[in-house]
Amino acid sequence: MKVQPIITTFFLFIMITSCSILKKENQKKIFSADDSAFHYVGRIDFENPKLPSFSFPGVSISLRFKKSAFCDLHLESNKKDYYTIIVDEGEPFTLEVDNYTTRYSIAKDLDTSKEHTVQIIKRTEEIVGKGIFRGIGLSGKAELLPWVNKTDFQIEFIGNSITCGYGNEGENQHCNFSGATENNYLAYSALTARALNAEYMITAASGYGLMRSYQLDTLKIMPRFYDRVHVLDTEERKEYKNLHWDPLFTIINLGTNDFSKSIPDSVAFVDKYLSFIDEIKEKHPKTKVVCLSGPMLNNNWPPKTYALLHLNNYLKVIVKEANTKGQEVYFFELTPQGKVGYGCDWHPNLAQHELNAKDLSQFLSPLINQ
Repeated sequence: MKVQPIITTFFLFIMITSCSILKKENQKKIFSADDSAFHYVGRIDFENPKLPSFSFPGVSISLRFKKSAFCDLHLESNKKDYYTIIVDEGEPFTLEVDNYTTRYSIAKDLDTSKEHTVQIIKRTEEIVGKGIFRGIGLSGKAELLPWVNKTDFQIEFIGNSITCGYGNEGENQHCNFSGATENNYLAYSALTARALNAEYMITAASGYGLMRSYQLDTLKIMPRFYDRVHVLDTEERKEYKNLHWDPLFTIINLGTNDFSKSIPDSVAFVDKYLSFIDEIKEKHPKTKVVCLSGPMLNNNWPPKTYALLHLNNYLKVIVKEANTKGQEVYFFELTPQGKVGYGCDWHPNLAQHELNAKDLSQFLSPLINQ
């Protein structure tokens, strides 16, 4: 008769202990954005290290962890925006965020006995949305591990809507642009980098040019923002600094918007481009600069201007002048669009971006170890 209370007490103790362990495993621990284990790539404002902000496409946050069955992303956005999420190097999926939700479940039912990786990549440019990363939520027993970088070198892409991936997921040239149709992860820039196993950074904004924008605005030019974190924050103009960024290649795809309405003055264009190369070389003396001729211009658009011919001639002069100064600069023309269809507003579609990524990858490959 005295054994029963002891057995009951024993099983009650086991149940309480088990519940306590289960509760601890299900508890969430927030790893703040300033944790040194996070791997950041791109133009990011770290003025507040616990709330880093970013707006350029292709900005990525990577993490590695163990002992967690789930992963929650804590993120703010000023608008509806879109991110590519990759869990354990699996199939990428799109996460739609908004301006009133700050927590998103991006992985669940994970094996707690294994290590896991998560990559968060901004698909869009600043006109679509600006993000603020707050951290990651894992289980109470989880450990955040240092990221293992498996890339061979770095590439920076400087450009306009083409480099952003504007409208590349649109059905055809007649669709209207929206954030949902822009996928920088599948733009020629990101595709080229992954094909070469390179880490990449995108410095691009739709409509911007070297000397003037698509709307002929001489302030909306990429050289003005080459050293900045954001494009649209005209009051802040925060300077971009990254001591760990030293690209092997700097790919410039500018000129499409400059030539979209008329042909710019040759001397002014060449001088501006050479000055921009000088600025890039000052920051990264060893980088190999590639001046691209994009896929959108042709000799019939704008009408009767032979825009593509003029741009190519300007770029060849620029390369020759830069090489004369001892700078390693190249010219390359991407395959024109049209044969594989179009994205929104006559921009390159996914197939065109794949084609251009193949073009550029083949051009860059022999230059890697040269």
